[in-house]
Amino acid sequence: MTVGSGHRHVHGQPQPVRGKLAWCAFAKNMNGHPHAKSASEAKDRNYAHLSKSLARLSRAVGQTADLFEQLHLDLDAMRTLAGLHSAQ
Repeated sequence: MTVGSGHRHVHGQPQPVRGKLAWCAFAKNMNGHPHAKSASEAKDRNYAHLSKSLARLSRAVGQTADLFEQLHLDLDAMRTLAGLHSAQ
């Protein structure tokens, strides 16, 4: 803060530091949105991302279960064929 200027410099831009303007400068992020709204939007984006990730994980687990079941059936068929071949 420059002495007597009434402004503080943030990233080369003077910002008012007194009264309501000081609160507005403090309460807004770089895009001009209030922090509460920005934090809420960020939280919503994070939950949406988490939801999509969990959906992908759920699909992957389902596919893995299907592949495991197919592998189990294939192993049973191989055992059966090995048993039949050894009986010949």
